[in-house]
Amino acid sequence: MVPAGTTKVEIRISTTYRPNGDLDLRLYDKTGTMRLSQSTSFSDDEVITCPSTASMCPMLAADDYVFEVFPVPGSVNAYALAVTP
Repeated sequence: MVPAGTTKVEIRISTTYRPNGDLDLRLYDKTGTMRLSQSTSFSDDEVITCPSTASMCPMLAADDYVFEVFPVPGSVNAYALAVTP
């Protein structure tokens, strides 16, 4: 839930480097049908910051949102999640 009055939100996953361990991150509206942003780098961290032109994410209104951590095909890894309003 993004609380009212929030001006910036950062969603970050951190992984430990391992071969075939690349994970990516997507952010959706609360229905899970409209993708708002994604981070698909080859680094150990994926970050979506809203609002931001770098991750092409709009300002988020007070509401619920869905995020998805997904592997590059064939990848497996554990991750830590941080959401900072």
